[in-house]
Amino acid sequence: MVSSKAGEAVYSSIRSVTFQYKTGYRVGAADAVADDTWMKAGTMALDSSVYGSFTLSPGSGEHMYYYVPVSMVSSPYLSPPYFYVGGFEGGFEVYSTSAVYTLGDGTTINYVVYRSNQANLGNTNVTVSAS
Repeated sequence: MVSSKAGEAVYSSIRSVTFQYKTGYRVGAADAVADDTWMKAGTMALDSSVYGSFTLSPGSGEHMYYYVPVSMVSSPYLSPPYFYVGGFEGGFEVYSTSAVYTLGDGTTINYVVYRSNQANLGNTNVTVSAS
């Protein structure tokens, strides 16, 4: 937008800022301690949505885990999101609602951690969907 006042040009602009948190996934033992270090050791990316897909290869005794900020999902934290494992609906449960992730400035964010119901699924594609 440009306007003028007594021959002077005045410029202004409108900008928006969108903050995104990280979502993540990884494999781990059935009794994994879902804390800051554990989450950061997985694959994480800035995301504005919990929906998407990922592929993991859990070995013997390992489960698949998916984690998102609590603020991105609604209690009871399932339905949505819906999980599709190998094309079939289901297969994940809420593992923790109290995992704490620490940002570089020391701010902490509570995460929901989901765990696959079955271990040792091998190479598996998971889709997280709104329906």
